[in-house]
Amino acid sequence: MRAAPTLAAVALALASGLAGVQLAAARPARADEYTISQNVSRDGWDSKEPALSPAAVRSKRFGRIFDTKVNGQVFAQPLVVGNNVLVATEDDYVYSINRNSGKVNWSRQLGSPYASATEDCAQTPVVLPYIGVTSAPVYDPTTGTLYVSGMLSGPPGDDSDLSTPDPKYYLFAINEKTGAIKWKRQIKGKPTDNSIVTFQASLQMQRTGLLLHDGSVYLGFGALCADGSAAHQYRGFIAGVNTRTRSETLWTDEAYNPAAPGVYGGIWQGGGGLLAVGNSLYFATANGNAPPLGTPGKDAAQQVYLGQSMVQLKIEKNGSLQPADFFSPGDADRMTALDHDFGSGGPILLPFGTKRFPHLFLTADKEARIYLLNEYNLGGRSSSPYKSTAVWTSSPSLVNDPSAEEGVEHGLWGHMAAFAGIGPAGKHLDLVYYEGTGWGSTDNMYVLEFDGARPAKPVLKNIGATPQSFGFSSGSPVITSDGRKATSAVVWEVQTVDDSGTDGTLDAFYALPTAKGVLKELWSAPIGDASQFTVPATSDGRVYVGARNDGTPPTTGSNATACPTDFQAGSYTKTDSPCVGEVYGFGIRSARLTGSTVRFGPVPVGTTATRTVTLTNTGDTAVTITKILGLRAPFASLAGPALHRSIAPGGSLTFRVTFTPQAGGRSFGRYVVITTDGLSGHRTTVVVHGLGRQRT
Repeated sequence: MRAAPTLAAVALALASGLAGVQLAAARPARADEYTISQNVSRDGWDSKEPALSPAAVRSKRFGRIFDTKVNGQVFAQPLVVGNNVLVATEDDYVYSINRNSGKVNWSRQLGSPYASATEDCAQTPVVLPYIGVTSAPVYDPTTGTLYVSGMLSGPPGDDSDLSTPDPKYYLFAINEKTGAIKWKRQIKGKPTDNSIVTFQASLQMQRTGLLLHDGSVYLGFGALCADGSAAHQYRGFIAGVNTRTRSETLWTDEAYNPAAPGVYGGIWQGGGGLLAVGNSLYFATANGNAPPLGTPGKDAAQQVYLGQSMVQLKIEKNGSLQPADFFSPGDADRMTALDHDFGSGGPILLPFGTKRFPHLFLTADKEARIYLLNEYNLGGRSSSPYKSTAVWTSSPSLVNDPSAEEGVEHGLWGHMAAFAGIGPAGKHLDLVYYEGTGWGSTDNMYVLEFDGARPAKPVLKNIGATPQSFGFSSGSPVITSDGRKATSAVVWEVQTVDDSGTDGTLDAFYALPTAKGVLKELWSAPIGDASQFTVPATSDGRVYVGARNDGTPPTTGSNATACPTDFQAGSYTKTDSPCVGEVYGFGIRSARLTGSTVRFGPVPVGTTATRTVTLTNTGDTAVTITKILGLRAPFASLAGPALHRSIAPGGSLTFRVTFTPQAGGRSFGRYVVITTDGLSGHRTTVVVHGLGRQRT
């Protein structure tokens, strides 16, 4: 068996008579989410969510718990640690938000962001008006440290140089409890495999989700502007920072060749996270020079170019990175010429396989071709431009409209999600969910069934789809379940109409298709203007998602670059949509108005003592007082709470009660507050008791 990777120790389970192999990735306690897409396998499956059953999601009590505005658009997936939701924004802010009330625990600006219009790109920048934190952070539970990658133009609060020609990328280590910055490390220098090239932050976009593995944090870099101009000649980079020594290693997939300097090969994967197994990293590269036809995967270390490939980088003892294996489509050169990235999507490690191929990667490209790759032998590149060395290649594509040119209208941006379940008939049911669309197109989300009946020739079969169509820039799916029961599983996906993200929604679907192959929608909620390729986070019965803004019109003028970068700016308003991001929390809304017992103790007969009662809304939805049943003598209330008063989540109210004993002995009373949360009524009882003491 493989060495257990950080946050994803993999256990192998073989069932008697089973043609394939089932894998189960370990999850953190409480189903917290410390990294993008649940784990370093990036399969998007959260197997500890019994509270997110289809029945629960269908109920009237399931809905929005909070909507918190934050400084800057949210492209990065939120993380969840205990009762805190951790969010980073394009204004280089980081937030800790209470998961119940949506209140901000703390916020910290890492620096001033970079004005994306500075690049003068022929293509409209994806992120406008500022670039700060675009990638999903990662959390280390052993040290309580949040790692965040940010693009900076200057120090926090300094808006004087947003259009600097020399922005910088930093990796920040942040105290999760307080928001204090423990340390930071600039990403810079020359890659170990190319002494001619120097990392230039202004050309790069750090979009891949961060990976924490074996004491180091790894970052992937692609193009900030991919318009092909001479001023924007980027390369793909992987940077690693040791969290103990803070030393950096840097590697590029397009090393220098004096005869033909390689360029491009961006590593972005539609925002999907870098993947780790054992002592190796895995990722997909985009348009660029690929290894020559007929190159074996084992010769990866000798290759100058590794564009249009899935790459295995071995982590050496000194921390440096060395190519160990690769896969590239036979027609990689044609794909680059057409701007058909292999690495527009990112790979996942499947939680199932076969006896012949127990550990399979799954990925797809911009042409909507899907690949199964053997972890132990990725395959290299075929000697023929018309063939593939993958374990299995969908050709033609399983989700491709034959009338569409090369399938690019259905290509993958982001990643697929996979689920290993037990079906209604008690048999293993291994499913994959694919949502892919190209510029200006829409398409359904598909469910693919993994068939390992022939262990040496596993395949995927298209068995259903959603009736709804998804527009370009819709997110990557994730799955929740109670463990292995397929009927408990729900698929979550951010849906957008088109690449603008307008009228975005968070949608939930039954994981199992009907007999007619339909993935039925369970629930949907608006999230304003969605960010590109958004990934929801799931934790402990909740779903969290970030958005660019709430969809309201901007109020600071038509020029988006005029937006302020901090809440203290004089022109800031709460409807400043280009400036203000959103974080949403969804789940079963609960109303809990609590109050503690009031004890008066001994009070002389004929005298009056006063105590204060505090009622607190410890739930996650507002309640309104509809009726009060007051105290009876010898107890009384002084100006109790008003009827029809609303108490917000986390809010409280106080009032005074008195005790006037007329005789010796113990007395008991009850003060009852009846509330409603709009769906049902609730009764909160405060017990009051005291001891009457005879005068001597």
